[in-house]
Amino acid sequence: MLGKQGIRSLTWKRRLPRNVKQSRRIFIHIGSHKAASTTIQFGLETNRDILSKEGWLYPTSGYVYKGHHNLVWEINNDSRYDPSKGMIEDLIREIDQSGFRYVLLSSEDFENFKKEHIHLLSQRLSGFDIAIIIYLRRQDQFLQSLWSQLVKNSLVDHDFQTWIERILNLNEERLSYQGDYFSLVERWSEIFGTNNVCVRVLETAQLHGHVFIDFLKACGFENTSIVKIPENVNISPSLRTLEIIRHTTISLKKYIRDDTDLFKKIDRFIRHYAERNEWDIERLNLIDHELFLRVSKIFEKSNSKVAKKYLNKEVLFEDGFGHKPLSQFNIQNIDTLEIIDLYSFIIAKLIKEMDNPI
Repeated sequence: MLGKQGIRSLTWKRRLPRNVKQSRRIFIHIGSHKAASTTIQFGLETNRDILSKEGWLYPTSGYVYKGHHNLVWEINNDSRYDPSKGMIEDLIREIDQSGFRYVLLSSEDFENFKKEHIHLLSQRLSGFDIAIIIYLRRQDQFLQSLWSQLVKNSLVDHDFQTWIERILNLNEERLSYQGDYFSLVERWSEIFGTNNVCVRVLETAQLHGHVFIDFLKACGFENTSIVKIPENVNISPSLRTLEIIRHTTISLKKYIRDDTDLFKKIDRFIRHYAERNEWDIERLNLIDHELFLRVSKIFEKSNSKVAKKYLNKEVLFEDGFGHKPLSQFNIQNIDTLEIIDLYSFIIAKLIKEMDNPI
């Protein structure tokens, strides 16, 4: 159950300033990465019309891949930025035309903003009252999920143990971008003010029900009974699936380079095959007690600062280690006939797409 502190963190700063220029509030969900951002975005997309009827705008300007990533890419000059998908200027026009007082923006890529990007964002949105929402996930869980995502995107060749050692041995400045939450939150509060930054912790006991409901309540949207709750999405596949994707990618790179689209297709087909054969029933767990303690120690001071300054408590993450079976899989033990069946499935899918291009 939520304690009084949990309730207070949900009912933060709802009063709007009297200044007419700042009579509209934009809630900017900045992630963090691997902390249910996709689930929140699916919920906002699914409930766009319902929210609109209640006077809340989930804009289409800058909207790509379920979030407002194009607005982020505009600010930080990312190569993926596409003006035709909408820019800050279009966003402001859409808000003005809607007449709504409450606006919801979401992109986990906001998390990567440097201070100069945040300052530029505040300048571009100077006509609005800005509130920042960020969800934080325990760092060991975040790193495990990050490795899984990198494998799925064909961006890492190393197994988890090798990769995590390389990450944890980074120098302090580079490591800070992999889980120093205090530095992350401070960058935003220095520009928008501590009272306008709402920190939420991605733990069941610290959420107000489903994470999407928690997000809406954090923004001050009260009538949550009318919204459709989205399924949790972007869940990590099993170790079996990830290891087959990883080894397939390593082998493919011997023969094919720089074909991102092909690698994405192969990844999608492997995960489709895994779903059909129920490989992913087993939840991914690569964190043993020693690694849990090691990661917790590295980020202990940062987490404590966040907890004290933004949540008025001593401990940021309340969940303990939780002894769960470690995921086990050795690629050498996979059945030959199963591998033949898998790659026959992939070849058939590729041929079908060639015959029926989208």
